[in-house]
Amino acid sequence: MKRVLILAMVAVGVGACQSAGVVKDVHMGAQIAYGPEVFASYTGFESLKAQPFYSTKSGYGFTTLRASPFKSAISEAWSYGKQYEYTKGATAKSMCLIQPCMRASYQSGIVAMEEADFLNAAKAGFEFELVGNSTKVVGKVPAAAFQKVLEQKSRLGPVAPVAASAAAAMEKLPQTAVKTEETGTDEDS
Repeated sequence: MKRVLILAMVAVGVGACQSAGVVKDVHMGAQIAYGPEVFASYTGFESLKAQPFYSTKSGYGFTTLRASPFKSAISEAWSYGKQYEYTKGATAKSMCLIQPCMRASYQSGIVAMEEADFLNAAKAGFEFELVGNSTKVVGKVPAAAFQKVLEQKSRLGPVAPVAASAAAAMEKLPQTAVKTEETGTDEDS
């Protein structure tokens, strides 16, 4: 029974991962190059996953997902004295289906990086610390994960600006009656 439960948990965990590759979001007009998802930290009941990325909209960074029996409330990211912009994502708690059970708390987030820091991380890896109200977790992302993003970035195509596409679509619409502000009358165009 334990083996079946462990295999089911592993299958769900592996299936939930975003694999390395390029994702195109036509609605936002963005393309994202992802590196592999890696365990940045793993200790007993706690884990921290990280996945580097490059987005044509938001630049360089990596996503984080912390699982812990304790509430995370992570709000900051640091690396060797430098603070990085951290954006808190979703939080959730696992369900207990079998007793006894220890519920896990999950928190996702994004750490934004400058291009120079990302390129350095592609050479030497990136060690960081996520800090919360009563939480500190140290993680390390290997250089190969950042290198994979740079390889994927070369596959990104040109992105059409959304505003320009919308303006072009508006020009194609028939314009039969346009009300002018000066006279308040309708004119045919």
